[in-house]
Amino acid sequence: MSTLSTSTSGKHLIYVPGYAWVKILLTFFGLCLSVYAFWYFSPKMVMAFSGKSVMAETVQVVVVDKAGTETVLNTDKDVQSKEDELKKSRDRSQVFWLEYRFTTEDGNKVLARSPIGQVMKPLHPLRDQDGLPFTIRLWYHPQKPQEVIIPFQFLPGSFAPFGLGTFFLPGVMLLLGLTAMGMGILMWYYANKPISMPNLAPSA
Repeated sequence: MSTLSTSTSGKHLIYVPGYAWVKILLTFFGLCLSVYAFWYFSPKMVMAFSGKSVMAETVQVVVVDKAGTETVLNTDKDVQSKEDELKKSRDRSQVFWLEYRFTTEDGNKVLARSPIGQVMKPLHPLRDQDGLPFTIRLWYHPQKPQEVIIPFQFLPGSFAPFGLGTFFLPGVMLLLGLTAMGMGILMWYYANKPISMPNLAPSA
């Protein structure tokens, strides 16, 4: 509990913030959030530094319903028909997953699924404005090339340092966790320390 008292001279107020347990809870919350964000974030950073970068072509869209049944769509026309069907039925249980094909450094052709899916429609079309397969940069695991991350999933191209879908959320969580932990430690340190403030109350 916080306390407020007057110094012997009457010129200063002595304030003790108190509530140390609340500061400890804030620190613990920040620690948990930071650990979770780091656990979620670290594999992607390892892939960024140890994985291989390659341009991949979008080859198909796989729609997965709540029963786990997969429907493969190979053209944007088929994708649009599926989108219209789901909008009409208001079915938001089915997820669109994009699949990409690329060639590894060893010359092996790999078909990999994006780690990020979306309901109602895919994240981008199969073909670009020129009618060519939509390409995107991804990173893959050298020993397990089917394991990929898409650093520019929401920002295709090489103009952005990080993709929103891959790094934005864990990055924000890590920042918030570290901030909460730092503030909690600082406030806990001063929780039971008296703070002298000028007494601005009019004298009798």
